[in-house]
Amino acid sequence: MGLAEGLEQGLEQGLEQGRRVGESEAARRIAGNLLAAGLTIEQVASAVGLSIGEVRGIAQDLG
Repeated sequence: MGLAEGLEQGLEQGLEQGRRVGESEAARRIAGNLLAAGLTIEQVASAVGLSIGEVRGIAQDLG
């Protein structure tokens, strides 16, 4: 693999990682909004694709 190919692969991997982080942050923000609106932890987990444990953690952060 040459330098240009390595740089391109690194850029693609960085962009993919950035997308995953952005999607995760959006899911957590939406989960917080749904919890604040009164949905149950189970409903929120199902709606946004997070685990029940993750949603419980978000609920605790909300206080």
